[in-house]
Amino acid sequence: MTLQTHKRISKRLNDNFGKWHQQWMEENVTEEQISECEDFLVAPNTSVTRITSNNDIQKAPYRPVNRYAVLCRRVSTDNAD
Repeated sequence: MTLQTHKRISKRLNDNFGKWHQQWMEENVTEEQISECEDFLVAPNTSVTRITSNNDIQKAPYRPVNRYAVLCRRVSTDNAD
């Protein structure tokens, strides 16, 4: 498989997934839920989420990508005083 073939297939699969995902969101997710999720992931002035961007469209997956790392703390359920 050549690089151009891989790039073309990757873009087609991403487009197909995007269409499926959009339809699923319209059927299963409210506008409020979308807003809450976006606010959580990109909330300013918080150390809960770290965003890493990869904008090199010459490498797979051949499109800009944001990766989110959500830092969580475990809450102890011990009642030891």
